[in-house]
Amino acid sequence: MRLIGVVWVAVLLAGLPACSFSLKKAGIEETSGTEGATPASSGGGVDYATVRKQLIEPKCLSCHTTRSPVLLTYDQVKANLGAIQATVITEETMPPSKPVSDSVQSMLASWIAAGAPEVVKNSDSSSTVSEPAPAPSPPPSQIAEIERPVRFSTLYPEIIEPRCGDCHFPGATNEEGDPIGAYDTYEDVKSNQGTIYHKIFSDKTEPMPPREATQLTETQREMLILWWVDGMLE
Repeated sequence: MRLIGVVWVAVLLAGLPACSFSLKKAGIEETSGTEGATPASSGGGVDYATVRKQLIEPKCLSCHTTRSPVLLTYDQVKANLGAIQATVITEETMPPSKPVSDSVQSMLASWIAAGAPEVVKNSDSSSTVSEPAPAPSPPPSQIAEIERPVRFSTLYPEIIEPRCGDCHFPGATNEEGDPIGAYDTYEDVKSNQGTIYHKIFSDKTEPMPPREATQLTETQREMLILWWVDGMLE
């Protein structure tokens, strides 16, 4: 009960303002600009649900829910395939923090090569709709398993880099050109901890991560709170 009380105090206080990948090997002809990607061959079993789960949700929707190009639906992703292929695979400039892994590039390339299908077909040629897997239920509290005290050296690779770094990198701006702040150092995160906690735990209008993006697990949320409770140690 004492810990729960401390956690609630932390939340309330913190709510105050305060590539080596080969396109030819994947069978894809390079495209540029915002023109449609050109498949060079057909095949593969990758569908849109797989692309959304492995790429769009974790790496794109933290920005591209309102920022152009918006990538919330299959049609929006399909309409911007040329730009996605160019920036994710060819130029490796998206996400801006660092390129996605070779395996994700390969998955995306295979999907484009097959014509970017929304659904896949089984062996008897009948269409099979591949629905995204339902979001798992939050796991039970893992506070007892979190090493204490929580330090930034643990927090950064677990939460800040994978969940914030794609938007909050040095020189990042919003659509109006205003800086949005980098979270790549201890001092950056510590100086913005009020905003971070407010966006994650309190803001119902513009929460972070955005509602459409992959959300923090219950353990990750508890780790953030405990970092604050333990004194925001480096």
